[in-house]
This record gives sequence, C-alpha cells and structure tokens, in this order.
Amino acid sequence: MEDFGKRLVITALLCLAIFIGIGYLFGPKPTSQAPVASRAEETDAGPGSVETVSRPTPATQPAVTPTPFPGKKERGPETIVSLKTPRYVASFSSHGGALKSWQLIGTQYRTRAPSGAEVPMDLVRTGEASLYPLVASMANSTFSLDPDGEWALEKKSDTEVVARWSSAELEVTKRFRLLPDSYAVELNVQVTNNSQREAEQRLQVHVFGYQDPGAPTSGGIFKYAPPAWEAACHVNGELNTHSLSSLRPGPKSYSGYVRWIGMRHKYFLLAVIPKADVRDSFACSSLAVEGKSGMMEGQVTWPAWKLKPGDSGVASTVVFVGPKILDEIEAVSQLAANADLASSVDWGPPPTSWFTFIARPMLWLLKVFHGWVRNWGVAIILLTITVKLLTLYWTHKSMKSMKAMSRLKPKLDAIREKWADDKQRQNMEMMNLYKSEGINPLGGCLPMLLQMPIWMALYSTLSAAAELYQAPFVGWIRDLTAPDPYFIFPVALTVLMFVQAKMSPASMDAAQQKMLQYMMPVMFGLFSLFFPSGLTVYIFTNTILGMAHQLYMNKTDGTSSSPAPKGVPGARKKMARA
Repeated sequence: MEDFGKRLVITALLCLAIFIGIGYLFGPKPTSQAPVASRAEETDAGPGSVETVSRPTPATQPAVTPTPFPGKKERGPETIVSLKTPRYVASFSSHGGALKSWQLIGTQYRTRAPSGAEVPMDLVRTGEASLYPLVASMANSTFSLDPDGEWALEKKSDTEVVARWSSAELEVTKRFRLLPDSYAVELNVQVTNNSQREAEQRLQVHVFGYQDPGAPTSGGIFKYAPPAWEAACHVNGELNTHSLSSLRPGPKSYSGYVRWIGMRHKYFLLAVIPKADVRDSFACSSLAVEGKSGMMEGQVTWPAWKLKPGDSGVASTVVFVGPKILDEIEAVSQLAANADLASSVDWGPPPTSWFTFIARPMLWLLKVFHGWVRNWGVAIILLTITVKLLTLYWTHKSMKSMKAMSRLKPKLDAIREKWADDKQRQNMEMMNLYKSEGINPLGGCLPMLLQMPIWMALYSTLSAAAELYQAPFVGWIRDLTAPDPYFIFPVALTVLMFVQAKMSPASMDAAQQKMLQYMMPVMFGLFSLFFPSGLTVYIFTNTILGMAHQLYMNKTDGTSSSPAPKGVPGARKKMARA
C-alpha cells in the first residue's frame, strides 16, 4: 500500500509535467475548435490553386475565387480621418476607404519600436495602403470596384466617418460608426447600380494581418515562442484557423453560414462579423498574400445582389478590433446575431482546456482582486491565499496523516526488513498497521491532487485572458503571461521546494525519500523556467504558505519532522508517543 502511495505521488508529478509541460512548451497546432453537427470538409490545395468547401444551404452561393490584390499603385495625396475614444484611436484612409490604424490606449498595450521608444500598440500591422483592413471589392460581379481606389472621406461626428467611391456603373458608400464603450465599429456598405442595365454584384470585404515569418511559432524545451497571429473563419458553427505556414501551399476557402472572419492572436482579435441569417450562404477565404512576406488575408463574400438600374444593396457588419476580454467580446457577439466571438479564445490544448469551468470563475475572482489592489501579480497572490484557505481543511488532515505516518516509520522499516522477500505480505502487514492506527496512507497525496486542477486552470487563464496581457507585477516581471526573463522566481522556487521537502515528515525508506526530495524541486524548477511567470508566482506563494503551515504543525505537535538520530535507543518511540 505504501508503494502504491509512492507511485501515486510520482504519477501525479509526471502527469503535471506532461500535461502542462508539453502543452506549453510545444504548443497546440492550429485546429478547428468548435464542435459542429455537420463538419465542413477541407482539402489541401496545391500552389496557386483554390480549395472550396461547400455545404448545402437554403440560399445558393457559388464558389468564389479569392481575389488577388493589385500591386502598389500611384494615387493622389492620402486623406486621413481619426476618431479618438478613451480606449483607442481609429484612423481611416482615403486610399481604399479602409482602416489605416487602430492604436490601443493604455500602458498595458504599449510596444517597443525599433528605435527603442515605447509606442501604442497598433492592431493594423500591414503598413501599406493596398493592404489596409476593411477594403472592399466585387467578386465575380457585373461591375468591378477598385479595392485600391481613392475614396472621399467625410467626418460626420466624433463617432462616425463616411467614405464614398463612384464610377459610371457603381456608387459605393461605407459608413463607419464607433460603438460606445466597446472595441467595435459598425460598418454598413451600400452598393448602388448607376448603370442602365441589371447587374449582379457580390460584395467582398478584406482583412489583413502580419506574422513575422522568422519568428518561432512553437516553443521548444529551451525556448519560448511569443503568441502568433493566424487567419480564422467561423463557418457553419466551426472555427477554422490557419497559421501563416499552413497558408503557403494555397488558400483555404469555405462556404455556408459565416459568423465572422478575421485575424486571431492569443490575446487580440480583428474580426468582421456579417449581420446575416443562418439561411444566407456566404463564402470566406484565408490566404497568404502573394509577394508580401508574412502577410495573411481573410475575405468574406456576400450572396449576390441582383440590382436593377438605380437599386441598392446594403451589407451590415460589426467589426471588432481589440483585446479578447471575455465580457466584451460576448457583448459584441450579441450585437451581431450571436457571432460567437468567444470561440476565438484559445484556452490551450487538452488537458488544460478541460479546466475552463474553473478558469472562468478564477478569472472573475482575479478581476475582483485586481479591482482592489490594481496589480495582477498581487491579485494572483490573493488568489493563492484564497485557494489555500478553501482547501485548508483537507490540507491540514493530509499533514496530520503524514505526521502520523512518520511516527510509524520504525515499525514500517521493521516490516520491510522482515518481509523483504515477500512484497505481497509486506504490503498486507503495512495495510494492517495503517488500519490499526487509523491512518490513510494516501492522505499525503491530497494537497498535490487538489492543486493540480488549479495550476492547470491558472495556466489556461494566463494563456487566454487578454486582461493579463503584458500585466506587470514587480521589478523585472513586466508580463505575467510570459516566462520570468531572468529566472529569479524559478530558482527561488526550486530552493524553497527543496527546503519544504526537507521539512516534511519522512515516512518512506531513505532511498525513496531522497528521490522525492530532489525530484520534485528539480522538476518544478525546470518547468517553471518556461511557465508564465504568473503561474510561477502562484506556485511560489503556495510553497511559502505550505512551509508556514508545516512549521505551525511542527510547533503545535511538539515534535520535529526529522528522523531520530541513529544509535539513540528509544528516540523514535518517544516521538511516536508524543
């Protein structure tokens, strides 16, 4: 039975190492995430080809070829109109009538420029007019719309901008209206047939994103990979995500009920959400921009409008550009017919994603604590104390069980020696001894088993919660979602866990006890080099609390946890009677 307890402890530690270590160090590969009753079937396309995934819908929508963009062209002077809110500054360009920049306001969302200066983070990362998000074009249509054309911009108010483009055949009007207290803007596109004949027009809206092709996209044992951008399309109830490397062989295209398309980051999102009915059949595509290293594109195509002369078609959308704060993206989703932007939140690979039911209330509690102390690191410390108090009853019982087992060590050693050649009889005798003393030999495993789901849930939270992105703690810890840059907390944690192991009651034989005393601190120290520093802060604080609890137990119990000196008759018996 004792061997079983030892194996259970080792298994728990190895499970923690495998589950968190592999999930964090090697990272998930881009996969479809949301369950769907009828999954769209995807096939790989060769270079230069287009793959189309279709699903029958009440409204027919022919396969639409992703529209390549022309090269950079000569245009007149660029007109820029900016709208400022307490959260961001959105700038719109006359070149393409599109979004030129979206700069986030706030110290948490600052980045370092090549010059070394800190500047506001801009979620428009393309830097070229022909690749501004929210440009429009016409796909497989009677009349074309130059996506790179010059538009007339007019600022209607502090929250509204109108862009207009016209030709002999078409007039296109884009109306951007900022939504209050949100990272979202409402975009309505009106297309009017100015010709003297009937036209069939399919509106296409484009978004662009950039991912450094030279940056590591997955971690390794001795390296940390920063979060990467990827293209995403939520269609037919399923989220399809594609990394830059997966788009190089060819575009990925789908058709059906499109909830949103865009560019997804672990903590940020740029998404276009068509206000559509489930019966409407749209098309969406994700592709790498030819000739533009690192550039990705997402396209959404509306069902065709049959416009008689003078008739208009209107496409209504909501565009979200900002951090993926759960409450906010869920509120924006409700504005656009349940767009399910929450599906863009990546809670990590299994098994950490299994603990989302803990991660969400944990995030809520962290936000409460942060509201009190205004520091996410201190909020994590308060969370650790709260969890420790909630589990104190079981932890205390576990420590009492370990103390009781340590007092039985002389008898256990005698049983091991007497039945050294008969493991079955040895385990049976130990079981009888535990039963007669009223001790649960597995009680010492309980603290570890109670903490593992909390660790995984916190890891999942740190991997997904935009609230904690680049959240500083103290001194050198400037981002709780990234590893400790100087390994100070991991080294301190290793030392503390070694001291804690020395303080703990010894109930196994000397070889087994020594193995656990060294294995656990070394293993946790190694993996904490790559854990988010917020998780290391949690484990570090929990270790300090555990040591304080152990000191209290030793003091109130009136005994030391160390084994009695060799050669001192009766010392162990005195400890057992204490």
